[in-house]
Amino acid sequence: MIKVNDKEGTPVLIGLVCIWRIRDTVKALYSVENYFSFMNGQTESAVRYIANKFSYDSSEEDEPTLKSGNEEINTLLKLELQRRTKMAGIFIEDARITEISYGKEIARLMLQRQTADAIISSKKKIAASVV
Repeated sequence: MIKVNDKEGTPVLIGLVCIWRIRDTVKALYSVENYFSFMNGQTESAVRYIANKFSYDSSEEDEPTLKSGNEEINTLLKLELQRRTKMAGIFIEDARITEISYGKEIARLMLQRQTADAIISSKKKIAASVV
């Protein structure tokens, strides 16, 4: 689990799984001294990059979010990791977000915000139905 900021600057805790293998042993031998340290650094950097492009949660139905955990975000994460590790001869088999939550310092406030957003959304639907 690492703490990152989403598109709106909200602190979020994200856990992920990354399955990788060495495809080009010559590149790997000359490019990387410690594979696990290299992969930890590249994975953290890629997660930060992807998290900054999406909101944790959104009231828009068609907008992809980190919380939805949809394939689009996991695919982008995998592609970003592959881009970062290609020079080291490493191939990314799979990469996906496994856990996500608000940072501890903001979790209660965000729950209140989600509740308020749900109430506003339901009132808009009721008003639209009445009209």
